Amino acid sequence: MMVSSSIYLSSLHSSKARFLPYTLQSGIIFCRERQRGEKMQTIFSDEVVPVAELRKNLSSYLEKVRNGQPISIVQGDKADVALIRRDTLRQVYGQLEEARKAVAELERLIETYEILADDDLMDKIRRSEEDIAQGRFISLEDLKAELGLK
Repeated sequence: MMVSSSIYLSSLHSSKARFLPYTLQSGIIFCRERQRGEKMQTIFSDEVVPVAELRKNLSSYLEKVRNGQPISIVQGDKADVALIRRDTLRQVYGQLEEARKAVAELERLIETYEILADDDLMDKIRRSEEDIAQGRFISLEDLKAELGLK
């Protein structure tokens, strides 16, 4: 018994879509801008195979995996194990790292925006910059000496 499943974002899955979706294990979907001429592709498509069927036809399923077809293995009512190509796994890890970097950059931008939007904080920053420019500050060494710290 073999069941095929295909998961993709149908609303974004067209030749005219501007963004390519990819998803993380957590279910969060990220998009990146599609490059000119780049084809849309299904995010994940696999065959769901009971473990007994896999045992019987291991060679043919391994060949499918080598050709880029992921295989989900069902034991009882759980399909929690999958066979995928190593290069596919490396690609997913690369996309995950790209997503992490994008999230970190977005967090930095949000933080910067929040600071810039806070008028009181921006006034304090401007006054501090002016104090530094006018030499109205003490060095860390002088502060430590003043406080009796070594």
